[in-house]
Amino acid sequence: MKGCSYKKAIYFLSKRIRSEKETREYLAKKGVPFSEIDDIITKLIELNYLNDELFAQIWIKDRVEFKNYGKNLIIFELKRKGIDEEIILKSIQKIFTEELEREIAINYLVKKNINPLEEKKRAYQVLRRKGFSSNVINILINFN
Repeated sequence: MKGCSYKKAIYFLSKRIRSEKETREYLAKKGVPFSEIDDIITKLIELNYLNDELFAQIWIKDRVEFKNYGKNLIIFELKRKGIDEEIILKSIQKIFTEELEREIAINYLVKKNINPLEEKKRAYQVLRRKGFSSNVINILINFN
């Protein structure tokens, strides 16, 4: 394993937590040979510098706290980041409850100054784009 390639990986990880897929793609883009990438990734996992489970948990908390994202959008993003489906579901179950998702959706509507009882269609569309489940949206706008 060449020291220069390893240093590139460490530098990449020093900016923020990354998924294994993101790190692999970064190293490939930097011209690191695939056989070397595997060695670097293995070493980073052994040192716990790469941990997709921890990445998923931090990503979910960040998206909930700072972006007001719903569960579906977060799941989509994690899949795009190359996180294993099992890890995604486990992490989502740890953090997300329907009650929390409802609370996030309400806070988002308040922030956007949308009354879900008066502007049902707009509220539905805005919340779907933010990744909230139909169940949560329907509860909020009383479609049931």
